[in-house]
Amino acid sequence: MLTQIWRSFTSLPKTSTAGVPPTSFDGVRDGDPALYLFPRSKAGTSIDPECLKIQAYLLFSGFAHATKDHLENDFSPTGRLPVLVVKGELHCGKEIVEKVKNMTSLDANLPDSERSDLEAFVALAENELHLAVMYSLWYNDVTSSETTLPIYLQRYPWPINAVIFRQERGKVVDYIVRRKGVLRKNELFAKASTALSALSEKLGSSLYFGGSGPVYADAAVFSYVHILLTALKRSSELHMEVLKHQNLVQHSKRVWDTW
Repeated sequence: MLTQIWRSFTSLPKTSTAGVPPTSFDGVRDGDPALYLFPRSKAGTSIDPECLKIQAYLLFSGFAHATKDHLENDFSPTGRLPVLVVKGELHCGKEIVEKVKNMTSLDANLPDSERSDLEAFVALAENELHLAVMYSLWYNDVTSSETTLPIYLQRYPWPINAVIFRQERGKVVDYIVRRKGVLRKNELFAKASTALSALSEKLGSSLYFGGSGPVYADAAVFSYVHILLTALKRSSELHMEVLKHQNLVQHSKRVWDTW
């Protein structure tokens, strides 16, 4: 979609790029795995929780790869980032996790009962925290103007940057409405608060959700907590809410400092 808008302004011929990876970029040899992520904010990481989660998971797994900030997503088979390109093959979302899981033993030592338990907590984070984080980054006027909009302003000339941002913002709002039926901030934040409390209780005094070492659940929880701590204003409701759970704060700091 971004490419189509850009071409409409530059009168370039429209061609489909779906399934075609971008050309190689500096620092990545042909054939080396490359992870394409929604661009980093001034906090230093991607502000897209799905991208940050996959990046953390690859690091936990020891999967060697290069990363590339990439705002265009037309080449993605799903139309969304992140995309992992390995030897010309494109992998998206959960497919990335499955591919890497088959090559590593990160979650292999978890008992079946614990694996199922963690899957339920990951689903909680990916449902309730995800919606609240996306609302904060894209719909909240202060956060979106200070954190999300600058990413577009830096990469496109005026006025195309504002046009693209508004269109992407509209897509995120539509996504939340489709999931919830109506856009109610208080409801989103209340469920996010409940999810944070449950995740905090599950983590307890452990270093990681996987015990002594990180697993996929750690990548998922880290992605949301880190964004809440670094991308939102300190006076924001969700930033204040996550500070109530110091074990989650320390978990996020541990992942950031170690990996």
